[in-house]
Amino acid sequence: MSENAESSNTISAAQTTVKAESQKGDYPDFMLKEIHEQPRVLRDTFAGRFDAQSGKLNMNEIPLSTEEINAVDRIYIIACGTSYHAGIVGKDMIEQAARIPVEVQIASEFCYRQPVFTPNTIAIAISQSGETGDTMDAIALAKAADTPIITITNVADSSMTKESIATLQVLADQEVSIAATKSYTGQLAHLALLALYLGQERGTISAEDISSAYEDLTQIPQQVESILSESSIAAIEAAAATCYKAHDVIFIGRGVAAATCMEASLKLKETSYVHGEGYAANEFRHGPIAMIDAEAATPVVALAMESKTRERMLTIIKEVKGYGGNVVALATEGDTQAANLADSVIYLPRIREMYLPFTAIVALQVFARRIALLLGRDIDHPRGLVKAVVD
Repeated sequence: MSENAESSNTISAAQTTVKAESQKGDYPDFMLKEIHEQPRVLRDTFAGRFDAQSGKLNMNEIPLSTEEINAVDRIYIIACGTSYHAGIVGKDMIEQAARIPVEVQIASEFCYRQPVFTPNTIAIAISQSGETGDTMDAIALAKAADTPIITITNVADSSMTKESIATLQVLADQEVSIAATKSYTGQLAHLALLALYLGQERGTISAEDISSAYEDLTQIPQQVESILSESSIAAIEAAAATCYKAHDVIFIGRGVAAATCMEASLKLKETSYVHGEGYAANEFRHGPIAMIDAEAATPVVALAMESKTRERMLTIIKEVKGYGGNVVALATEGDTQAANLADSVIYLPRIREMYLPFTAIVALQVFARRIALLLGRDIDHPRGLVKAVVD
């Protein structure tokens, strides 16, 4: 490379950096900026999807007829990392609304499993970048079996989009911080809509229930804004301050909250380099509970929001306290019982149980970021990570 070319590249890189920095506005880092952009992403995604006159949810991107949707007998969701965690939540959403069996597969392992494709299988591929190499390999395997692919991605005209019969465009715009935040909740939003749409076309969910669920979805942006209020963030950061010196942080929950624990632990590891693990709460009792160190007061973040599993979660919180854990509870506003059991409490708005992941993960993104800041980490550029793993 010539000296002039080298100088030109240095100037170009510097200009790019200056431009990127200017886009942060008043935020100290892109991660916080993108956390705060989530209400907008969710509003844009949900807007105009339901026709009150016809009582129908609209997803014109999906080219499958009602007859073809009714014939679907299996769905594979294939993804990596954060997108994989979104897929686990999507599985519960689709199975509940549309009554179609769903398997969620780590894309990098999918090709080695010899997956079974029926003539009526469809695949949903999820990727922030739309260029994830492992997911592209899994798509190629599905296409070889004549399986239709629906892609959920944040990048228009990506490689995955070109290999799919339909693309659900995540409306997050560019996500600069390597730790995914707004793209994750954008993926959840499309999975929630897709679940309702499949249920509508199959007749497994009533028009009244679809209308009610959609109304609940449209309330989520405002609920996320309340979590990002000054007083709420102060409570989250105070809880994080009791945990940042720990070698391990454990996240436990049940139902859809279990997948949220997996994503929360990934956010913690990515941003702070603190070891975190997410468990289904009762499974945590089958061995991993031995990791609680009373002397170190191991932090255990317990997702105990209002749900059909809440009472069982409170029982597990008591058990964790008995072993000497430092419990941070996520609870529904007004739940004094959870607050009395825990060392710290983070309150979340009341929400339909299936949609708890939308609000819980926002609080836990703030939690992870605060721990990373207290440890002096580079929030937007975690070591060893890139935005898209393409080979």
